[in-house]
Amino acid sequence: DQSFRFFGWKSKIVSQLDSFYKSQHYWVAEYELVVEGKGYQGSLSSDSSAQLSFQVRLGCGRLPLAWFPFLYQGEPSSREAEEIEKKINLFSRETSIFKPRKIILPPDKLATKEPQEWLAENLKIGVLEPEDFSRSRFREILGLEPANEAIPPGVYLIRDDLGLGGLFIQGDVEELLLGIDSSYQIIQVKKESSYWQLRFSPAQKITEFQTPQGLESFTLLPRGMVIINGSVQALGAGVITPEKKLLPTQEKIPCFLQGITLTFLCAEEITITSHLYQEGLNLEEHIPYLKGQESQLIIWACGQELFSGEKTSGKIHLQSPEDQELLIQAHLKTVSLNTTNNPRKLTTVNLMGSLQTDQLNLKSSSLNIFHQPPRINDSLGEAFPLTQQPLLALLLLQPQEWKEGNYD
Repeated sequence: DQSFRFFGWKSKIVSQLDSFYKSQHYWVAEYELVVEGKGYQGSLSSDSSAQLSFQVRLGCGRLPLAWFPFLYQGEPSSREAEEIEKKINLFSRETSIFKPRKIILPPDKLATKEPQEWLAENLKIGVLEPEDFSRSRFREILGLEPANEAIPPGVYLIRDDLGLGGLFIQGDVEELLLGIDSSYQIIQVKKESSYWQLRFSPAQKITEFQTPQGLESFTLLPRGMVIINGSVQALGAGVITPEKKLLPTQEKIPCFLQGITLTFLCAEEITITSHLYQEGLNLEEHIPYLKGQESQLIIWACGQELFSGEKTSGKIHLQSPEDQELLIQAHLKTVSLNTTNNPRKLTTVNLMGSLQTDQLNLKSSSLNIFHQPPRINDSLGEAFPLTQQPLLALLLLQPQEWKEGNYD
């Protein structure tokens, strides 16, 4: 028998705050956490020690839903449960002890903020409360006569106390294209055979708004909101023509600039008809790799009319090009996610971002989700839909370095 009374050990944990970000609704903190251990034998002069360091990320408050790689809210049917188990694959570019998980929660467990509340907070119009978000008040914001009348169908530039908010579209959209022209980001809207185009250059701090009535120019940038009180028949990438118009394409080309954030809030259904991804993103052996500054595209089909609150289908449809993988770099929040590919052909959707949904119908498609956590920055407003209830979440626990040697 051997006695352990001459052996000893001790350990300690040291943490250091590396960064701290606080918004109106939540905070995110990053720490370096070092676990140190030392063992020794009383009869010997030698000892041994080691330490392991971690990167730790904590979040607290009403967090962006995009922190969840895949979130299903509700009771999935047997078909949906099988699709979640067999057809959805999660990947993370961060090496964490916690692997990304497919989370299924009861309805309203992590209820999202209402779109009216999100809009009231993101439109910088004095003190605009959710209860003030009436059709009459919004007509005023759009420069129309205040009245409890319907907003005329069309595309409007949102102007508020801080400058340009983005676009508001009343009614259904035939086609919504994203494209790049040199340093300019282009958002082109086709509605009832007429065209509107919002062009802005972050490098030059110039914005142009082309309408059927003429051109307006500004020396400031929009905040990236595109609000559609209707449906979108086709959202896709476009290529620029010599006449500075976008034409839809099925080619695999980038369609939004590096470093920008765009939020599409759609009251009804929206159909994605092509690849959607930023400059600098490439697929290597079916895995997305990003070079350069990260962009954010948020697509939120909220499932309710924005003024009356009347329920709508709120679906996002993914329409894969024939015999191609579909690459989408976006965070998707929807009542229902559906694919519309040929049921006799197996297709793959590569989603670089996240998905939160209440219903699911992948048909013959498989879905690979490469989780892209929300980018933390000090931009005005909140680009993402948030949880209604405050949470405390361990977002990352990533081993960094193992060392052996003495410590003080």
